[in-house]
Amino acid sequence: MFTTRLSRILLAGLVCLFVLPLFSLSVRADEQSEAQFFAPTKESPYEGIPGRLRYNVRIVLVEQDKQGNYIARRDSSTVSKRQLAATVIAAARYYAQEKRAAVVSITLDSQPGPAFGKTVLATATYAPDGKGVSGSDDWTWNTLQATPRGLTAQELKIQRLWGEMRGEFQVDGSTDEGRLKAAIAKKLKLPVEKVRLNPVFPEPFPQEWTD
Repeated sequence: MFTTRLSRILLAGLVCLFVLPLFSLSVRADEQSEAQFFAPTKESPYEGIPGRLRYNVRIVLVEQDKQGNYIARRDSSTVSKRQLAATVIAAARYYAQEKRAAVVSITLDSQPGPAFGKTVLATATYAPDGKGVSGSDDWTWNTLQATPRGLTAQELKIQRLWGEMRGEFQVDGSTDEGRLKAAIAKKLKLPVEKVRLNPVFPEPFPQEWTD
């Protein structure tokens, strides 16, 4: 079983200017299944069912810069599907214990920032008592999914620009993606076919990975 511990509170110089706590994770010996350092960008507790606290948390992968500050990871392409899965599993276990939540839902985003400047790398929903969201369901883990890998620095930059520039290409309430892609391609000096908001997509991972 993965366990987690709160290592220390740090001022993280993330792009989104959040001050985030860093979580240090104990890991398996197998490097391909180890959880990565992460920090929360948004925590949303609520009690949809009386007496059953639900905790929704969005997190990002973090790393240290040359000054020793923790920032959003600038290239996560070497992070495997198994490692992405291990990270959301570890985060779910941490919040369930720390917040005494009946249900914890974790979303691992590719980076901080606006909704259209990032994508989901992994998700997990955890009910420690095995009773699901309602308290009368019969599951402990749900929505287990992860992308095949993290994203390259270039893919993350494309996403950031997509979020920043999207507002300039609105036509009748929708985004002119063709023109937006062309603008991003010109800015980064890339072929337009290389500009994709979603270079990878989440896919299910096995329940056995939570053991």
